Amino acid sequence: YVFGDGLAWYEDNWILLSMTVMSGLLVWRHYENINRLLKGTESRLGQKKG
Repeated sequence: YVFGDGLAWYEDNWILLSMTVMSGLLVWRHYENINRLLKGTESRLGQKKG
């Protein structure tokens, strides 16, 4: 089980820190795409441009 009973989060803060940093980088890197998705202007998967 990936998240277990929560024990790993308390014993190994590096896991929590790493996942927080990676999540932050993911949002930062894709910020424009996320905004376009929220506005409904991002193209759908498999849809041609134009």
